[in-house]
Amino acid sequence: MNPEPGSGLVVLYAVAAGLVGGVLTSYAQGWLPSQVGSLANSAGPWCLIAFLAALPARRPALAAFCGAVTLVALVSGYYAASMWRGYGVSTRTVDLWVFAAFVAGPVLGLSAHWLRDRRAPRAAMGAAVPATLLLAEAAYGIRVIADTTYPAYWWAEAGCGAALLVVGAYRFVSSERHPDRRS
Repeated sequence: MNPEPGSGLVVLYAVAAGLVGGVLTSYAQGWLPSQVGSLANSAGPWCLIAFLAALPARRPALAAFCGAVTLVALVSGYYAASMWRGYGVSTRTVDLWVFAAFVAGPVLGLSAHWLRDRRAPRAAMGAAVPATLLLAEAAYGIRVIADTTYPAYWWAEAGCGAALLVVGAYRFVSSERHPDRRS
């Protein structure tokens, strides 16, 4: 089987996005004001980075791989920067997040690929996966930790999740209206 043209660049982009995002997350935990501090302490932004890094992949397997590689690179960048800054790093914690990356990453990557799909159900599901993650985390933030974090952040994250659902619904409706666009 021949590799997809440009697949090396797509993977390189995913790794770079992950490493940069991870390093920035570590430093942002000390830089960001409290109003947006949850940006560096919540899973939603990392899920979006993995989702967006997988979008350029033209094949489902490559997109799934890019999702996983991005999340692993995010974990690597975060903990490398944290160690550089003098913070202790637990091997168990790193192992937990790498495991999570291998579980969630392919799902996020595949959902990015599906969002590009011309078939309505897949495009809608592609948008629904990250939207659901954002909405679930926002609900947790609003209901459970709003007293220790800035609630407006969680409402903004819910807005992003809702916007992704609108994108998915639009893709579904527009392809149903134009059946010639479906594969």
